[in-house]
Amino acid sequence: MSILSKSAYYAKAGIKFVMRIVLPFIAGIFFNWVFALVFFINWLGDATWKSSIFTILLTGLFLVGFPFAYLWLGRINALRQGAAGLYQSGHNTIEKLVGNVTKAAVISSQTTGLGAVFAGDKVKNKKGFIKNLEEKLPRPIYFILSFVLEEIPIAAALKEVSETTELKKENLVAFPTETVYGLGAIGNSTNAIKSIYAAKKRPLNNPLIAHAYSKKQAEKYIDFTEIAEVLANKFWPGPLTIIAQTKNNEYSKILSQGKSSLAMRVPSHPVALDLIKRVNVPILAPSANLSGGVSPTLAEHVINDFGPAFKGHGWELSKIINYGSCTVGIESTVLDCRGEKPIILRHGFITAEMISDFVKLDVLDLKNEKTELISPGLLKSHYSPKANVFINQNKSMVNSGWLTFGNTPKSLQKNKNLFNLSPTKNLFQACFLLYSGLRYLDSQGVKNIQVMPIPNEGVGVAINDRLKRASYKN
Repeated sequence: MSILSKSAYYAKAGIKFVMRIVLPFIAGIFFNWVFALVFFINWLGDATWKSSIFTILLTGLFLVGFPFAYLWLGRINALRQGAAGLYQSGHNTIEKLVGNVTKAAVISSQTTGLGAVFAGDKVKNKKGFIKNLEEKLPRPIYFILSFVLEEIPIAAALKEVSETTELKKENLVAFPTETVYGLGAIGNSTNAIKSIYAAKKRPLNNPLIAHAYSKKQAEKYIDFTEIAEVLANKFWPGPLTIIAQTKNNEYSKILSQGKSSLAMRVPSHPVALDLIKRVNVPILAPSANLSGGVSPTLAEHVINDFGPAFKGHGWELSKIINYGSCTVGIESTVLDCRGEKPIILRHGFITAEMISDFVKLDVLDLKNEKTELISPGLLKSHYSPKANVFINQNKSMVNSGWLTFGNTPKSLQKNKNLFNLSPTKNLFQACFLLYSGLRYLDSQGVKNIQVMPIPNEGVGVAINDRLKRASYKN
């Protein structure tokens, strides 16, 4: 089992630096000798001074211009690949992408100054480090440094994901999405799909979400109603899963596991999109954790759940693509679009208000329990840490840790096991940190996790849904 980390990306960056700068420079020196030879022949032949100077200029052009032209082509190619991560959804438009930036990060930066996220780190903006370099360094040097610092890590990361052999061998690959890390299996293999259930110890009646790299690809497997069409055009790529009627073809039946409906979405994470596109088959991917447990938003969470063996009877997790933290932090909204009105089956980052405002229809909420599960996230007990979870708490229990929201009450300030989801009461920040908070308190060995009240509005509805299911056994 191999783990792809940021160090691997920068190792790739070093290789690309050699290929795009050092080798072209050597090629320039080679042409220099060629033209020097021509100059020497001209000199022997009593060539005019004009032809000699022309030869020298050509030599300089190839010596300097050739590697820089090659470098510029590499920069354009890197930017083209990085564009796969551009994400427009809802009422926010993301400007130039430098890494993995999603709507959640942008909203957070606008409301609390959290900053957008690139592989778990803050993005360098034009007012920051890169801009200062541009002003202080000579243009040719700045050009090379900005290429190495910005474009190479993106291109290297995306190209690294092209190692799709393990998926095609029917092994599992954990990869980042903007919501949570997914446990991926290639969608054209029943054996690979079965291995997901074996690895997660997942109930066989709990369906999976198929991840496509574009709406065009998704159209091969499901029938889009008018509502589904409109919502996909608006919110894809992004954290919205659409349930639609399965098309009558062989691959659709495999993806849906013989069911008449199929849940599909197009993720916005550039690494996920690139992986799916290179496999050229939808990837079925639930959250990369043991069934019923807390979902993973970091590669370490996946390692903790499936290590150290990373294999078992009927399954093998052969690769974990480590690309930092997921920027949304909870699973996608699941919407049944087969009827006249959309029905939310699982609340998520895309809220009922966002959907209703856009389609100008009432969005129904699933109230009645159905005998057949048509969506993940419907089990009563889910997202549970080892500790007991108690919601809407205001009084301490013995041996408990706290998930706080807003200012920490004085009565809790001496408690060593605290995790504040958002000191400023920002629901997007709480959404981003929810699963990390549950896992952190669990790691402290507390018996109980008490959660302060969180507003049941906007994305808070999804947060409370997760906490309610996490506390079901209590």
